[in-house]
Amino acid sequence: MSSEKSHAKILDAWVERDLTAAARRGELPPAFAMEHVLDQITELLASNRAPIVIGPSGVGKTAAIYELVRRAQSGDGPSLLRDRRVLQISFRRRASA
Repeated sequence: MSSEKSHAKILDAWVERDLTAAARRGELPPAFAMEHVLDQITELLASNRAPIVIGPSGVGKTAAIYELVRRAQSGDGPSLLRDRRVLQISFRRRASA
């Protein structure tokens, strides 16, 4: 098995959803009233930092990430994400594999 196929197989075990592809298909819902959070995440990305979004259930963590990816695909979001593939990984998915 080639190294590339091996890496793809490992990645598939963790990936829950390809957010870039979902955004291109128009499947990511818009988020509202999150400009401050989106600005903070964008600032971290621009400074080569990896943001980790934490908080209680229902506060909009996933919505914020979806909105960033959605905007990037439409040309309005962080330029750093425009040419990148953004994947949603799942520890639960990996644990059940």
